[in-house]
Amino acid sequence: MPQAAVLELVQCNFPQYSISALKSLQRMLNHFGYTRQNIRSTDTDVDAAIKEVIAEKGESIGIRTMRTILRVEKNVFVSRDRVACALKRIQPEMLERRRPLLGAGKRPKITGKFAGGS
Repeated sequence: MPQAAVLELVQCNFPQYSISALKSLQRMLNHFGYTRQNIRSTDTDVDAAIKEVIAEKGESIGIRTMRTILRVEKNVFVSRDRVACALKRIQPEMLERRRPLLGAGKRPKITGKFAGGS
């Protein structure tokens, strides 16, 4: 819900509170710990949303992509760390299968004083 709509709702339904500006509402929300990025979701909610995504899109989804899908499609806002922990709980073998692919494209490091040749 947009903050302007929340402000109008508070002004209409709770006239005892003297919130007259959007900045006052933002200050109160920050005081009580409600920011846009601080949408609380439990581990069970995150696990259920991840299981839905895996069922819909397949299981070879990485942590960053999973976090983006959760945020955009499922409206679940979580940190990358929480997504990683949830994926380790749900499907640890999937993460282990993806691990060898992470460094597969790297070239060997050139050692020595001159990298150019003889």
